[in-house]
Amino acid sequence: MHIKTVQVVWHSRKPVLSLDFHTNSRLVTGGADATVRVWRIKDSDDDVTVEHLADLTTHLGSVNVVRFSPDRRVLATGADDSKILLWENTSAAPEKEGGAPGAAGGKGEEGAGEGAGAAGAATTTNTPFGAAWGSAEGESWRITKMLIGHSADVYDISWLASGDALVSGSVDNNVLLWRMGKEKPVSMIRDSDNYVQGVAFDPFGEFFLSHSVDRTLRIYRARAGTGSMPLLEPVAAGTSDAELAVSDDAPKFALPAYRKKPLVLRKALYNTSRNGNSEAGGASNEAGSASKTTTCKRYSMWADEATSTFFRRLAVAPDGSIVVVPTGVYKESHGADKVNTTYVLPRHELDTPIMHLPSPEMATVAVRFCPHLFELNEAVSETPAALPLPYRMVFAVASIDTVTVYETQTMRPVALVSNVHCAAITDLAWSPNARYLAVASQDGYVTLLKFGDGELGTFLPEAKYPARLRRVRAALGITAATDGVLKTMPSAAPKPAPVANILVPRKKAKKAPAANQATTSPGKRPREPAAQATSAAQSTAGDAVVVIEDEEDAPPAKKAKTLMAGAAASL
Repeated sequence: MHIKTVQVVWHSRKPVLSLDFHTNSRLVTGGADATVRVWRIKDSDDDVTVEHLADLTTHLGSVNVVRFSPDRRVLATGADDSKILLWENTSAAPEKEGGAPGAAGGKGEEGAGEGAGAAGAATTTNTPFGAAWGSAEGESWRITKMLIGHSADVYDISWLASGDALVSGSVDNNVLLWRMGKEKPVSMIRDSDNYVQGVAFDPFGEFFLSHSVDRTLRIYRARAGTGSMPLLEPVAAGTSDAELAVSDDAPKFALPAYRKKPLVLRKALYNTSRNGNSEAGGASNEAGSASKTTTCKRYSMWADEATSTFFRRLAVAPDGSIVVVPTGVYKESHGADKVNTTYVLPRHELDTPIMHLPSPEMATVAVRFCPHLFELNEAVSETPAALPLPYRMVFAVASIDTVTVYETQTMRPVALVSNVHCAAITDLAWSPNARYLAVASQDGYVTLLKFGDGELGTFLPEAKYPARLRRVRAALGITAATDGVLKTMPSAAPKPAPVANILVPRKKAKKAPAANQATTSPGKRPREPAAQATSAAQSTAGDAVVVIEDEEDAPPAKKAKTLMAGAAASL
């Protein structure tokens, strides 16, 4: 692996807040200078450099997120001006010399025409709608849509695998669902109590997630039978390539209707056991042996607003089998210190993490999956796989100062890069051919991690890809010969076999409100003083007593809410 922090002025020495790859050699970055910039990566045996190609300067505030659609044809950018802009590359269109397309003296792409040029004459920094804007070398882009719905900074964007929809999160505490072809959101979700700093779409469209500063992860699941698209429908194993084809007259995509009440992951449990009489009212054994009392403490799974990061960029695996969520907090026991971590959630049971990936020094910020699937490593084939899949996936986790690359066969790091930037890391991006992993930072620079042939493993042959994934790849023109322009595509999503949970085993505990606890309607906050708001659920089986309590250091306002025990059970 070769590491190079490219020493160029990426965004006027201001923070680089997001990046994504257009092609294997084209990188797009968004910065605090309100500009989206396009770069060409020049690779040689002993060095990596970049060449500036174009500036996209329509946004009026810091550009917080840049994300390409799965087919790489549309670029979505979100900024502090609350707008989401959709861009297309029009470099193949002829341009006249003497000015940027769409500006005074320039004609722009065919179809943008004189009207775009006239509008461009009035301003040189804000590109008119439909006009092309790029560099004189021929790299030009134009805006095709402006999505208006948020009222504050847009922090994250995620595309559906088909490219027909996207989801966005913002500082206005809202999550918006967008359907391509429409400039207004088809759904607005206002459940969060604080900034939404991360969103992710399931490749199948069966759910999407939002990660908020209010220390929650919310999963919105689709209602059965409310949406359909041939590309994303289940495919039987062994389906031939001819049967995978989707006809042109197939029904268009219908965005599913999502349940209004989300699954919320807010708190996890750990057990503290002791011998003696139960402190929760359990009786002693008549034979004289002391009854066993187990106290389950609840603690917040996610870091609070004091964490020095602007983003919580989670990711769903290309095959949809797992979700990896950053900015987690893990606590093993009552006296143990909290550890920064990243949680891994299985698709078949999203409310129960199957493992966590510690990051003791700093909070984690972003997760990005490599777009390729890899052959299993035969050297570790005798070891029980962390995820029992017939292939391996590779993903990167960025903390504030470190990038760690994991693979799913063993869930162990295969690479770790630290202390290459002077400020917090903000985003990650893989090139379509898995050659580069780009890292953005608030210090105004970008680091490129270059992987050699076979360093991450052997690419899985196209014929071994899950049928559903091959269908989408074929529909988007992605084959082995195209070097795999794949970002977030669906697959058959094999259901993982049960994996030992390294957190706390599930405990079935019934609610038993205290005698002096007032009855409240579902979803409403109790009216008792905060000192009495801590709930205790008890269940007895013989001599055993299980008591579930909130952490003593948890904010009283949080104790009074209905909470999800992410690592043990829904209480």
